[in-house]
Amino acid sequence: MDKDKGKKKREKKEKKEALKKALEEQKNKKEDNSPKEEKSSYDVNVPINFEFLCNVYNLLLTSNSRISWEPDELIPIGITLRDLKGMITYYEKVISQKQEELKEEEIKDDEESSTGASETSTPA
Repeated sequence: MDKDKGKKKREKKEKKEALKKALEEQKNKKEDNSPKEEKSSYDVNVPINFEFLCNVYNLLLTSNSRISWEPDELIPIGITLRDLKGMITYYEKVISQKQEELKEEEIKDDEESSTGASETSTPA
């Protein structure tokens, strides 16, 4: 009987230790995974077409006048519209700057080619 009691105590102790280990491993996995999961779900850059972004913004603006929003929905939709408008404004500026740079380069190239052509055609 003493052997059975000793064996049962050992088994009980081993079970407790195994349970403790399993709980600690589970806790460590949660701690390790949760920051990575949050980062990966929020730090993802998705390339989208600028025209699509404008279409989504315009669709939300049009829908806004037809929808009866609940008071607690007003702030999130307002923030979303503000953010979309900010992105559109930023990229419109970037696009116009790049177009201006391209025009300036074309003008310089045209001037260089026209002055170069006139210099070569004029006898010295």
